[in-house]
Amino acid sequence: MSDGENSPVSDPLSATFVVATYEKFLAMSASAGHRRDLGHYCIVADEVQLVADEHRGRDIEVLLTIIRQANPGQFVGLSAVLTRADAENLAGWLGISPVIVGARESPLQFDLCAPEGVYRWRTDHGRDPAIVQGVDWADGTLSIVEQLLNQDPPGGPVAVFCMTKRRVEDLAQSWLNRHELDQTAPAELSLPFDEETQLSNQIALLVSVEAGLHSADLIESERDIVEQRLERDELSVVFATTTLAQGLNYSFRTVVFDSWMRWNFERHEFTPLPKSEFHNMAGRAGRMGRAEEGQIIFRASNNAEVRAALRYLTTDLEDQIAGRIDPDFFGQVSLQLLASGIVDDRDGLETLLLESLSAHVAGDQIAGLRELWSEKLDDSIAALRESGFLD
Repeated sequence: MSDGENSPVSDPLSATFVVATYEKFLAMSASAGHRRDLGHYCIVADEVQLVADEHRGRDIEVLLTIIRQANPGQFVGLSAVLTRADAENLAGWLGISPVIVGARESPLQFDLCAPEGVYRWRTDHGRDPAIVQGVDWADGTLSIVEQLLNQDPPGGPVAVFCMTKRRVEDLAQSWLNRHELDQTAPAELSLPFDEETQLSNQIALLVSVEAGLHSADLIESERDIVEQRLERDELSVVFATTTLAQGLNYSFRTVVFDSWMRWNFERHEFTPLPKSEFHNMAGRAGRMGRAEEGQIIFRASNNAEVRAALRYLTTDLEDQIAGRIDPDFFGQVSLQLLASGIVDDRDGLETLLLESLSAHVAGDQIAGLRELWSEKLDDSIAALRESGFLD
């Protein structure tokens, strides 16, 4: 963590203004000493629906529970994909008032390419998706991008979302191959890379043809090169993982999903993205002040995929807010909270867990939740002691 002059900060929470990811703020809360009173703070949590994320949700839920306990002077949670029911449920847990805006400022047009034709649906129409005549998108992600950029007017800039970093790099390389660049030598461009990486030359070549890539593998200087050119509208296409949809306010005319199915390691199969995540990614198109409207293009290759994909073509998103603190895995979160000093003892741990979103949601469904969770917590602490993690 550094200040505006890039100097280290020993106590970030003493600053007037702090910008951090959820995980970084949680780490700061532990390392700088957990604040019991945030009455003089205004907390703004962007993409607050991530509290239900499969991978990041638990840490975010812990952080929001800590913030909730400390009674901030003001809390503002932002989300474009929560259902009304989830927004009201989350607001009730946080003790704040929900403000719900039903209409999107810039409408979106979704085109689902299916074997029987192109299903079209718009956010500013109340109608169900229907097959439209005279619409023929090319076969294949890169061919669709070329078709978009050759339109009059062009359909760019285009964000191409992929499910893996490897796929991002492969598509970007195929895009370079289509431009027949000499890739045997480093690109003759003066780009301010902090260091040479495997992606540096590829990024330089992509920039030379008004393209870019964006993933978690980029070092800071590589990310800056791509994001600064996005900000200046100097890129016509960007190949990206979901990182480009997480809080980055760059507007695209079109979003193309190379895939909307992700490998599920527990089920050992590809499964569709959650509706909230799909719509969050789709929402990178047609941002207010950048484009009058946006379009989203994705493809289904068989009847089963068409049925799954049609679920995305509605504003009635499925409820996502369920909490991510599982009593069967109290050991992990208990060790995290005790080791970091966020809680001091078993009673403090139980109090925090019982004030979590998971407890709030489960409380309406499980009789005797306090007793059940208390028993699970005791079992977890005993297991940690037996393993030598706790005295």
